[in-house]
Amino acid sequence: PRHADPDARREQLASAALDIALTQGLDRVSVPRIAQRAGVSVGLVQHYFPAKAALVVTAYEALAARVEARVGALDTIAKLGTYLKAIQEADDRFTGAR
Repeated sequence: PRHADPDARREQLASAALDIALTQGLDRVSVPRIAQRAGVSVGLVQHYFPAKAALVVTAYEALAARVEARVGALDTIAKLGTYLKAIQEADDRFTGAR
């Protein structure tokens, strides 16, 4: 978007940097590559992230948040599985099945 929300734009640029780092390696992350991947100008990337290091940190923070969200989802699924197993065991005891 031409006039994107600043937070959304930072997220877009960080996502582009992260994608490059994960698919091509951290040494391949460059402002021109980030700009190309995000479909924006180099100047726009530099406007939001004057230092490449800040962009890389933001990208890895985004990755950490994604991992944390997935782990949380797995934890919820595990808790649900434990709950359902307890219900089944209680039902088995109640009905005499084993």
